[in-house]
Parts: sequence; structure tokens; C-alpha cells
Amino acid sequence: RSFRGLHETSFIIPRTKEVVQASISKYTIEEFVSKRQELSKIIYEDLKDDFNAYGLSVSNVSITNHDFSVEYERAIEAKKVAEQEVERTRFEQEKFRVEAENQVLLAEYKLKEKELQAKANQVEAESLSPMLLRKLTIEKWDGKLPQVSGGDNSPIIKLND
Repeated sequence: RSFRGLHETSFIIPRTKEVVQASISKYTIEEFVSKRQELSKIIYEDLKDDFNAYGLSVSNVSITNHDFSVEYERAIEAKKVAEQEVERTRFEQEKFRVEAENQVLLAEYKLKEKELQAKANQVEAESLSPMLLRKLTIEKWDGKLPQVSGGDNSPIIKLND
């Protein structure tokens, strides 16, 4: 009654424009394009509350017919693609950094392993006395004499040294 049957032109359209403009003004054009769904929810909540007071219900808000040039929309899309490319490049750089660190750790591990093997070899070499070597030779000898012998006629196993 308060709008005398002109509720659409007197209230709905002006109030919708006001809420839409107030909500959109909080966003840059780029954010408007990328956060359209979030913006629709905000406008819906604001309109629902306003219209409810007058017995009108809002069931949904859809943002359509935004008048951006095709070039501008392409520029926004190109920027988004560039941002994704930057993120992909950062990910690849991080991946290469981790792989390089792993290679350094592996090289350090191999170096440590070689150092330990060298120490083990040194300990083993120091523990081999001439007497122990003779004992090992005797234990491994199967008792057979060689089929070929040299000209110096020295014994194969020297028992006294």
C-alpha cells in the first residue's frame, strides 16, 4: 500500500540498484569478475533482509549482463593465466631446490660411507700381522703342491721368519 502499486519502480528497482552498487564498489573490477559468486551471496543477504521487511522474499541473486569489453575480459583471463604460470614456476623452482638438496645429502652420505669403509679397511690392514697372514695361508692350503715351480726352489710356505 505504501508504494501505491508501484512497488517495482518505487522500491524494488531502486533498492536493488543501491545494494548492488554499494556491494560492487567494495571490489575492483578484477575482483568483481573473479569473486562474482561471493558478491552474489552478499547482495542476496542484503536484499533478502530489506525486502523481507515489506513482505517480499528474495529466492536468488544472479549477476548477469555485466558490461565489460571483450578485450578487458581477455586481459583478466590472461592475467589469471599468467598468475597460474608464476605459481607453476615457483612450484618447479621449489621442486628443483628440494631435489638439489637431496642430491647434496646423498653425496654427503656417500662420502661418509666411503670414509667409514676406508677406516674399516685401515683397521683391518693394521690387524693383519705377518704371523696372522701365515696362519691364514696355512689354513687355506689344501696340501697340494703346485704343478709348476719356479727356478729359485724357495718353499711355498715359510714357517720361520
